[in-house]
Amino acid sequence: MSDIRPPTLWLMPTELERQRFLLRWRVNIPERVPPPIHLCGFGPIAAGIVTAQWLEHKRLNEVILLGIGGSFDPVVAPVGTAVEIGSVVTDTVGAQCRGEATGAIGKWELPSELGFPQVPKGLMVPRGELQFAVNQELELDFAAGARLLTVGIASGSRETALNRQRQFPGVAVEDMEGFSVALACKLVGVRCSIWRGLTNEVGDREFANWQIDRAMDSLAQLVVRKGV
Repeated sequence: MSDIRPPTLWLMPTELERQRFLLRWRVNIPERVPPPIHLCGFGPIAAGIVTAQWLEHKRLNEVILLGIGGSFDPVVAPVGTAVEIGSVVTDTVGAQCRGEATGAIGKWELPSELGFPQVPKGLMVPRGELQFAVNQELELDFAAGARLLTVGIASGSRETALNRQRQFPGVAVEDMEGFSVALACKLVGVRCSIWRGLTNEVGDREFANWQIDRAMDSLAQLVVRKGV
């Protein structure tokens, strides 16, 4: 019997991120070969579906999602650094509370509050009956990592960012794919890791302020430190 473990699948959402990451890798770590990175698509819908397709057709030990993200918390996730995620929550599923104004600002009822888990315990999938339920949060293996919020539309103002922090206390990072990739992995029992380079404060859409190269440098160094 072979003792070679199944491979790791490296994912990034966009070609822009992949090219910028590989450029910074060649500048800073020319002696090392970068990991083979595939694209999972931009946003929570595409990322989840593409990841599920990979998982269906390839036997994997782990999926590692790389990419950029925004920082809610300058202490836990300073702009220009890279962080490993410990848990991921999403605001992409739920219902707006009665009486709230339409738009990104306002209180939302989440699956756990509505009584409709995204994935109910006992759901039949190809591997059998699920022994767990999924509402709006998933724990990853690196328990000490930052808390990630996956959104469908990135925050476009400080007001939106503050509202999301009130809705999800303790979130440190915003992205648009993490929860979906993690859920696809959870459903088939494959380990998922999420590592994000922090380019900007959440809500800051002035791209001149973004620290993309610093974030990608930090992300590349994180990959090297993890020894993978």
